[in-house]
Amino acid sequence: MSRNRPGVRSRSTADFAWSGPVQHTRGSVNRNQTFAAPGAREAVATEAAPVGLDLSVYPNPVRDRATVAVDLPEVAGVRAEVFDALGRRVATVEAGRLGAGFQSVPLDLGAVPAGLYIVRVTVGGEVATQTITVVR
Repeated sequence: MSRNRPGVRSRSTADFAWSGPVQHTRGSVNRNQTFAAPGAREAVATEAAPVGLDLSVYPNPVRDRATVAVDLPEVAGVRAEVFDALGRRVATVEAGRLGAGFQSVPLDLGAVPAGLYIVRVTVGGEVATQTITVVR
Protein backbone atom coordinates (compact mmCIF):
# COMPACT_ATOMS: atom_id res chain seq x y z
CA MET A 1 0.00 0.00 0.00
CA SER A 2 1.07 3.55 -0.64
CA ARG A 3 2.08 5.58 2.37
CA ASN A 4 0.69 8.78 0.81
CA ARG A 5 -2.87 7.61 0.09
CA PRO A 6 -4.43 4.90 2.27
CA GLY A 7 -6.02 2.05 0.33
CA VAL A 8 -4.19 2.84 -2.93
CA ARG A 9 -1.64 0.39 -4.24
CA SER A 10 1.44 1.89 -5.80
CA ARG A 11 2.76 0.51 -9.07
CA SER A 12 6.32 0.25 -10.14
CA THR A 13 7.59 1.82 -13.36
CA ALA A 14 7.93 -1.75 -14.68
CA ASP A 15 4.14 -1.62 -15.28
CA PHE A 16 4.63 0.94 -18.06
CA ALA A 17 6.57 1.09 -21.31
CA TRP A 18 7.59 4.53 -22.57
CA SER A 19 8.87 5.42 -26.01
CA GLY A 20 9.77 8.74 -27.48
CA PRO A 21 10.29 11.45 -28.22
CA VAL A 22 6.75 11.93 -29.50
CA GLN A 23 4.52 14.87 -30.35
CA HIS A 24 2.22 16.44 -27.79
CA THR A 25 -0.55 13.96 -26.87
CA ARG A 26 -2.10 15.52 -23.76
CA GLY A 27 -5.66 14.27 -23.29
CA SER A 28 -5.34 11.43 -25.78
CA VAL A 29 -5.45 7.71 -25.18
CA ASN A 30 -2.35 5.76 -26.08
CA ARG A 31 -2.74 3.03 -28.68
CA ASN A 32 -3.50 -0.34 -27.06
CA GLN A 33 -3.81 1.23 -23.60
CA THR A 34 -6.11 -0.63 -21.20
CA PHE A 35 -8.30 0.65 -18.39
CA ALA A 36 -9.91 -1.26 -15.56
CA ALA A 37 -12.12 0.05 -12.81
CA PRO A 38 -11.24 -1.11 -9.27
CA GLY A 39 -12.77 -4.54 -8.76
CA ALA A 40 -13.60 -4.97 -12.48
CA ARG A 41 -13.26 -8.43 -13.95
CA GLU A 42 -11.87 -7.27 -17.26
CA ALA A 43 -10.03 -4.29 -18.69
CA VAL A 44 -11.19 -2.23 -21.62
CA ALA A 45 -8.68 -1.97 -24.46
CA THR A 46 -8.67 1.09 -26.69
CA GLU A 47 -7.36 2.24 -29.99
CA ALA A 48 -6.00 5.77 -30.27
CA ALA A 49 -8.80 8.25 -29.62
CA PRO A 50 -9.07 11.68 -31.23
CA VAL A 51 -7.39 14.33 -29.13
CA GLY A 52 -9.92 17.11 -29.77
CA LEU A 53 -9.18 20.81 -29.49
CA ASP A 54 -6.46 21.95 -27.11
CA LEU A 55 -8.09 25.17 -25.85
CA SER A 56 -7.03 27.72 -23.26
CA VAL A 57 -8.54 31.12 -22.38
CA TYR A 58 -6.45 33.43 -20.23
CA PRO A 59 -6.20 35.36 -18.00
CA ASN A 60 -9.00 33.91 -15.93
CA PRO A 61 -10.50 35.86 -14.25
CA VAL A 62 -10.34 38.64 -16.84
CA ARG A 63 -11.08 42.37 -16.65
CA ASP A 64 -11.25 43.59 -20.26
CA ARG A 65 -9.21 41.56 -22.74
CA ALA A 66 -8.63 37.83 -22.85
CA THR A 67 -6.72 35.61 -25.22
CA VAL A 68 -8.08 32.41 -26.72
CA ALA A 69 -5.22 30.03 -27.45
CA VAL A 70 -5.81 26.94 -29.55
CA ASP A 71 -3.45 24.30 -30.94
CA LEU A 72 -4.50 23.64 -34.55
CA PRO A 73 -3.44 20.39 -36.21
CA GLU A 74 -3.80 22.03 -39.65
CA VAL A 75 -4.95 25.27 -41.30
CA ALA A 76 -8.55 25.88 -40.21
CA GLY A 77 -11.19 28.54 -39.71
CA VAL A 78 -11.56 29.64 -36.08
CA ARG A 79 -14.60 31.26 -34.46
CA ALA A 80 -14.92 32.22 -30.78
CA GLU A 81 -18.27 33.02 -29.17
CA VAL A 82 -18.99 34.13 -25.61
CA PHE A 83 -22.29 33.28 -23.88
CA ASP A 84 -23.67 34.55 -20.59
CA ALA A 85 -25.32 32.36 -17.93
CA LEU A 86 -28.69 32.65 -19.71
CA GLY A 87 -27.26 31.39 -23.01
CA ARG A 88 -27.27 34.79 -24.73
CA ARG A 89 -24.36 35.43 -27.10
CA VAL A 90 -22.54 38.54 -25.85
CA ALA A 91 -19.45 38.50 -28.11
CA THR A 92 -18.24 36.85 -31.31
CA VAL A 93 -14.82 36.84 -32.95
CA GLU A 94 -14.41 35.47 -36.47
CA ALA A 95 -10.65 34.87 -36.55
CA GLY A 96 -10.72 33.47 -40.10
CA ARG A 97 -8.35 30.79 -41.32
CA LEU A 98 -5.33 30.34 -39.09
CA GLY A 99 -2.22 28.24 -39.68
CA ALA A 100 -1.31 24.99 -37.98
CA GLY A 101 0.22 25.13 -34.51
CA PHE A 102 -0.51 27.27 -31.47
CA GLN A 103 -2.59 30.31 -32.43
CA SER A 104 -4.02 33.08 -30.30
CA VAL A 105 -7.16 35.12 -30.84
CA PRO A 106 -7.83 38.34 -28.87
CA LEU A 107 -11.19 38.54 -27.12
CA ASP A 108 -12.54 41.94 -26.04
CA LEU A 109 -14.81 41.59 -22.99
CA GLY A 110 -14.75 45.23 -21.91
CA ALA A 111 -18.43 45.76 -22.78
CA VAL A 112 -19.86 42.80 -20.83
CA PRO A 113 -20.83 43.03 -17.16
CA ALA A 114 -19.02 41.08 -14.45
CA GLY A 115 -20.06 37.46 -14.23
CA LEU A 116 -19.53 33.90 -15.38
CA TYR A 117 -19.33 33.22 -19.13
CA ILE A 118 -18.81 30.29 -21.51
CA VAL A 119 -16.32 30.69 -24.36
CA ARG A 120 -17.14 28.35 -27.25
CA VAL A 121 -14.47 27.91 -29.91
CA THR A 122 -15.33 26.25 -33.21
CA VAL A 123 -12.58 24.92 -35.49
CA GLY A 124 -13.93 23.18 -38.56
CA GLY A 125 -16.42 20.66 -37.16
CA GLU A 126 -14.90 20.51 -33.66
CA VAL A 127 -16.15 22.56 -30.72
CA ALA A 128 -14.49 23.19 -27.35
CA THR A 129 -15.72 25.28 -24.43
CA GLN A 130 -14.19 26.88 -21.37
CA THR A 131 -15.73 28.81 -18.51
CA ILE A 132 -14.29 32.24 -17.69
CA THR A 133 -15.09 34.90 -15.11
CA VAL A 134 -15.23 38.62 -15.93
CA VAL A 135 -14.46 40.92 -12.99
CA ARG A 136 -14.66 44.70 -12.74
